Amino acid sequence: MLTLSKEKIEKIESIFATVLKEVKPTPDELDIIARYSNELVSRLKKVVPNNIEILAVGSIAHGTQVKNSHDIDLFMLFPKNISRKELEEKGLEYAKKIVDAKKHESYIVKYAEHPYVKLILGDLGMTADIVPAYKIDNALERISAVDRTQLHNKFISENLTEGQKDDVRILKSFLKAHHIYGSDAQTEGFSGYLCEILIYTYGSLINLFKHFYNLELPIVIDPLNKIIYEEDSNEVKTLSKKFNSEFIVIDPVDQNRNVAAVVSKETLARFVLSVRFFIDKPLLTTFSGPKFSDIYSKNKVLKFSKALGLSIFVLHFKVPNIADDILWQQIRKLKGSLSDALKKNGFAPVLSLENVFLDNGILVFFINDIKIKYAVINGPEVYMKESIDTFLKSHKTSFGFIFESDKIQSIEKSKYSDAEEVIINSIKNMQLPSYLKKEELKIYKNNIPEEIAKLVYSAFVLKTSI
Repeated sequence: MLTLSKEKIEKIESIFATVLKEVKPTPDELDIIARYSNELVSRLKKVVPNNIEILAVGSIAHGTQVKNSHDIDLFMLFPKNISRKELEEKGLEYAKKIVDAKKHESYIVKYAEHPYVKLILGDLGMTADIVPAYKIDNALERISAVDRTQLHNKFISENLTEGQKDDVRILKSFLKAHHIYGSDAQTEGFSGYLCEILIYTYGSLINLFKHFYNLELPIVIDPLNKIIYEEDSNEVKTLSKKFNSEFIVIDPVDQNRNVAAVVSKETLARFVLSVRFFIDKPLLTTFSGPKFSDIYSKNKVLKFSKALGLSIFVLHFKVPNIADDILWQQIRKLKGSLSDALKKNGFAPVLSLENVFLDNGILVFFINDIKIKYAVINGPEVYMKESIDTFLKSHKTSFGFIFESDKIQSIEKSKYSDAEEVIINSIKNMQLPSYLKKEELKIYKNNIPEEIAKLVYSAFVLKTSI
């Protein structure tokens, strides 16, 4: 673990204190949230049968929420003898019954492992997720993934001190500033629960930062037993294989779950580097991370591409209201397929991006501004007779064959002369998600509308900034 001087520790703690003043909810704010949460609990208790328990969960219940974070999470805990179908149907029915139109409340049905209601509290600018789950006493009893949440609630409530709760708030602020907070499919970052158990395990935020300053992978963190395996031991090898990961934080309420499973390699790397920058130079600016404005986004993006001699290709499409994990999986898969096609035809992207805002989605490729007339096609080794015969026959239009060591290569006219042709033709031959209509996809080369350029620029800054 990194050793810090007394002076540096004092400077870091001073910055933490400054940040905490900014992000910790005021007593009045906490009172408003508590009163409304309690009111919703009372409403639910009036409409559900006596065998269903109502439980407030999440950061508000844990006391780790940051200022202006007003999302209330309420669970309706059903007995285990209720069928999944009945749980889903009754869960929606009971949640809808408490919507009060006189208070300008409305709701939408959202979908995770099973449907739940998001209550929109119009007068207060708050929301409340009302989620059905099964009442369980341990993880072995769980029927759905959300059932664990009540166990998380109990563990955090019983184990985090008030000082550690404040450290969680500061950690969340640090992660948000560096755009790596949130376990959603887009961010692939740190969840609130992961923040809480990391602070619990390391004891304080400064200790967490000191350990992660020189982080080496693989690492296994076991919060329940307060054990951290940082060496390439048998335990690390076994657990890395079990969880198929090099960054493992074992759930203290379920030893078969890695809480950090959603954290991508890039997100973890960004966190480690951001921690190093802050520890080396403890200032509010290094804590807060890169700032940017999307004003004149088009000019900023074009300036970058022009300086490097690149062309920007933007694929713009409309996206429906579908689950984020499905949407981002499909978008990234499409980006990968197009990147492979471009690379295969001699137009390997220097940088590729994806972004979604509301119903607008984009894929972006920064590519060397070149045209290709001829291509070199790699063939097999000479000693593979049947393969060589097939290769020579299929490349009869070749302008010539050359040797690359013991392999044959064919020189021939390029199938595509520029990157735009590759993108257009690849899309024509691809199986796209059903909601992406090929005729509705728009491709922009350099001349990007300003509104689309804002999406490009925000993704560009996040990708290229530390």
